[in-house]
Parts: sequence; structure tokens; C-alpha cells
Amino acid sequence: MPDPTPQPLDRLAERGRDDAPALVLRERTLTHAELRKRVGLLAGWLAGRVPAGGRVASWAAKGELTCLLPLAAARAGVVHVPINPLLKRAQVAHILADSGAVLLMGTRARLAT
Repeated sequence: MPDPTPQPLDRLAERGRDDAPALVLRERTLTHAELRKRVGLLAGWLAGRVPAGGRVASWAAKGELTCLLPLAAARAGVVHVPINPLLKRAQVAHILADSGAVLLMGTRARLAT
């Protein structure tokens, strides 16, 4: 029977055996141990750049960053603001201003716009 107790989002990385597959990416599959490590590293990086309760936005296509960022943001005590990768620069600027995001993460091409 599944556990009905709500858990924080970042606890998903804690739910499996170390060697069990946790995240299937195009180029590889992360185990739970690898996922925990990657989430922890990203959370630590975020905590050093975004104040507690602050907002970090992501503007990127599906990939490792967009999968890890919601978990890492929760662990770092910040709010993740996902931005549809199909939106144009002006739309993204509006979302950033409206959300109060202090950091934008994305692909080099998108950020260059």
C-alpha cells in the first residue's frame, strides 16, 4: 500500500535503492544515488545564489536541468518558476518581472536573446 502521507517534493530522490533507476534522460539513466547527489549539489549551488524563499526561473527544453531544478529548489528553500521553452523573449521578461525571480537558468541560446 502506498504511503498516503504528503512529503516535500525533494524527498522523491530519497525513495529508491541506491542502484535503482531514478531518472531516464536521453543520454543516460541516473540511479537514486546519482539523483540524490545531483539534487544536493544543485541545491547547494542555488542556496548560495538565491535567498531563502526567493525565486529561480528556468527557461529550457526538457533535460537534466529542468528535471533536477524543481527538486533542488525545494531542498534549497527557494521557489522554482518554470517558463515554457517555446515562449519568446518579451513573454519571458514579463514572467520574470511578475514572478520576482532573482535568477534565470536556461540554455545559452535562450539566454542570449
